Amino acid sequence: MPVEKIAFSCCDEPHLRLALERSGRSLVIVCGIEAHVCVLQTTIDLLELGYHPVVVADCIASRFPEDKAVALDRMRTEGVLITSCESILFELAREINRGAEGGMHIAEAQNMLLKLAGVLGLTLKEETQSTPDAEAFVSLLASIRDDLRQNRQWQLADRIRKGLADLGVTLEDTPEGTRWKYRT
Repeated sequence: MPVEKIAFSCCDEPHLRLALERSGRSLVIVCGIEAHVCVLQTTIDLLELGYHPVVVADCIASRFPEDKAVALDRMRTEGVLITSCESILFELAREINRGAEGGMHIAEAQNMLLKLAGVLGLTLKEETQSTPDAEAFVSLLASIRDDLRQNRQWQLADRIRKGLADLGVTLEDTPEGTRWKYRT
């Protein structure tokens, strides 16, 4: 949910704090700029409010690399969990799979992943045909990878390819887009 703010910390925005309280969740995924100001102050405030902030290191930035490095070090020292974009997406995928096994409707989880990808600056294509849950999720990851490639984020795109390959999925890049199949 995009929230406009004029303060450095997102926690100084009453609408966001209310949304967090209503969500009932304790983990908060954080990304943004400037890492050493807005992101840092937000994570410290989240900790003070009893939340567990998770900072996506490759989705934060500062004008100067040393400011980002200092901010990441400070956040780690404060007890903030630091992760990567690909790592958090695969962790969410794992939770979606667990949820599906526990009776969660996969469409809800896919919508959540689509929203998160949007927050991380990724544009995803929604699947138009109905497929079994695993196939829909692989298609979603292939779509994320296509977007990463279009944005020249080769390292992340390659990590998704490798992660899927480890799961037995082969990706084929074509002029029409990425195709995938299970390895036999």
